[in-house]
Amino acid sequence: MRSISSRLLILPVHSRLSYSEQRRIFDRAPAGTRKVIVATDVAETGITVDDVEYVVDTGAHREERFDAEKGVSCVDVHWASSASIRQRRGRAGRVRPGQAFHLFTRSRQEALLPYPLPEVHRVPLEKTVLDCKV
Repeated sequence: MRSISSRLLILPVHSRLSYSEQRRIFDRAPAGTRKVIVATDVAETGITVDDVEYVVDTGAHREERFDAEKGVSCVDVHWASSASIRQRRGRAGRVRPGQAFHLFTRSRQEALLPYPLPEVHRVPLEKTVLDCKV
């Protein structure tokens, strides 16, 4: 948790934070303070914070894909799918009116895949089978 001023409470949330640190995003901000949550994709589908009024969406996400030229799997930044964008938009305004701001053009949004590319099409099948086995 960081406080830039007495009016902003900035809370990161990502998979490497401890449970107790992640839990702080659900606490109400003190009176006169705006809570700002900076989140990775984990907040897209895994977490619902009921007092979110605004969502700012870059339209990007980190995703593992197989690079055929290099012969290895790489985690890179890719455009999210239309379904993911709708999911992110839905995070705003659960309890009170909300709004989503998207940091990409309408033409970019229209060019997005309708749904995420299934993992079986992004990474070698061997890795998926071994992950399931573990």
